[in-house]
Amino acid sequence: MIYLSNTGKIYMSEDNNLYSPPKSEIKNSEKKKVGILRKIGFSVLWFLALSMGILLMGGMIAGGIAGVKDPMNAEAAGEAAGQAFGEEYAGMIFLISLIVAIVGCFLGWLPGTRTKKTS
Repeated sequence: MIYLSNTGKIYMSEDNNLYSPPKSEIKNSEKKKVGILRKIGFSVLWFLALSMGILLMGGMIAGGIAGVKDPMNAEAAGEAAGQAFGEEYAGMIFLISLIVAIVGCFLGWLPGTRTKKTS
């Protein structure tokens, strides 16, 4: 008798009785589902961390440079430069962060997203 598992492997019993696939194969398919959900979750977290971190650092650097150029009005110039940086580059930073997060997580480049090797 032939048995086709959900992973596409065919199992045949010698005495023509139906038998199920090994438990290790069932556990592996469940681990794949959990692995995909974990990667999606980490992808969202990495997107938020990358985009917010880059925007904060860019705004701080732009504000610091503007403050140094105009020491009499450093606070106002720095705030205006930081806001201008955010308005000008936010869309591009979000898009790049999204691409890096998705590709990095599904290829296992970013921490927490590597596939664990089973022995």
